[in-house]
Amino acid sequence: MGYLICDTCHGYYELKNGESPEDFSSKCECGGNLEFKETIGYNHGTESEGRDKIVHGYSYTDKKSFNYKIVMVFGVVIIIVGIIGIVMLNIIGLIIVIAGALVCYYGYNEGRSWIKGDEGEKLVSLYLEDLPGGYFTFNDVTIPGGKGNFDHVVIGPTGIFLIETKNYSGFFKIYGNDWYKRSSGQKMERNPGNQVRLNALDLSKFLNKKLGRRIWITGVVTLINNNFKVIKKPEYYSVVGARDLTRFILRNDDKIDKETVNNVVNFIQDYSTEICYKKEDVELE
Repeated sequence: MGYLICDTCHGYYELKNGESPEDFSSKCECGGNLEFKETIGYNHGTESEGRDKIVHGYSYTDKKSFNYKIVMVFGVVIIIVGIIGIVMLNIIGLIIVIAGALVCYYGYNEGRSWIKGDEGEKLVSLYLEDLPGGYFTFNDVTIPGGKGNFDHVVIGPTGIFLIETKNYSGFFKIYGNDWYKRSSGQKMERNPGNQVRLNALDLSKFLNKKLGRRIWITGVVTLINNNFKVIKKPEYYSVVGARDLTRFILRNDDKIDKETVNNVVNFIQDYSTEICYKKEDVELE
């Protein structure tokens, strides 16, 4: 087996058993040349290594996660003080230990979803570093007039992708736009699909106004643990496991010309906490 990889759009096709490169045209639909590779390695399709980053501070999730971690550390400090106090002051020290435990519990209980969410977003950012040249990744994007921040926006020759990352526990079944928890069969009243649809609509309106024409945004919910099964494909967005996210982006069939990619990149860059790109790609204005 192996892969046919386009040297222009960097899309690829995985050869099946019995297929060979000679069975296919040497040209991609985009006009680029198809090259046979045994494997798809890190940063395939480019000669340079790594991706450059421009960082403008910390993401919203990162800040929330850090704040709750500080609360938990403060609780631990109080507990240590209390333990020392038990030896010296007995009852007062015990009261201090209990107070510290309560502070720790508050920090953990209120902050665990933010901490897991932050870990998930960082892991997806790491996966997205496998994208080849021509693709730009924007992490933690907040546009004017938007209803909230976007976890990730990817722009490249195969489309514009708005990605909502979820680090959920449990297992989920997806019937169209409805999500159900397998353990209880209970329908989720607020599922991430609704969130990504609204965010994609906000980004679409923002870019349509900037470009003076309509442009499609591919909404994606990515689950870190691949703990889902799509029974019926949702409308207007896709659900993809985090490990399959890069492959999904490269295989998407939207085609965007380089000028549009450059324009969209320059419209969004001022509203992102972190930008990842290749040196050989367009200079950011």
